[in-house]
Amino acid sequence: AEGRGIYGVRVTITNSNGETRYAFSDPFGYYRFADVPAGETYVFSVSHKRYTFNQSTQVRMIVQKTYDVNFVADN
Repeated sequence: AEGRGIYGVRVTITNSNGETRYAFSDPFGYYRFADVPAGETYVFSVSHKRYTFNQSTQVRMIVQKTYDVNFVADN
């Protein structure tokens, strides 16, 4: 994507109980999950029909209400 955000990336977030939610990135590559409790660990993963990602899964502990998790496409 040559440094630009990618539209239509499916972002999955899974909590420690196995509950999963999905969001899709907007034309600028941004996505958002509302009401994600801080202080818990989540698995973030991404997929897209055209792009692959060098690190398609990331495990993160959310420590504050606003938190960024970024992914970089390979191609």
